[in-house]
Amino acid sequence: SVLTWLLSDSLGGNSRTFMMATVSPSPASYEETLSTLRYSSRARKIINPAHVNTMDDNPIIKELREEINWLRAQLELSGNSVGANTAIR
Repeated sequence: SVLTWLLSDSLGGNSRTFMMATVSPSPASYEETLSTLRYSSRARKIINPAHVNTMDDNPIIKELREEINWLRAQLELSGNSVGANTAIR
């Protein structure tokens, strides 16, 4: 269904999803109950592969990390060290 397709990214992969399907014992609600059970069964079978969220795909972030590493190496060569108390401006 369209709803299953729209929610497929939220129903698997890196997220944990809880779904509660409410059904009615009333014979008047038989079709609606059956439709709800079919939907919940389809939604339960959705499997999306989990992946690590990283920002390294962005070339600007990669370039800035390389520059930070280069600057740290320059500081070490000049005799200064970069520690927890050292502020980089």
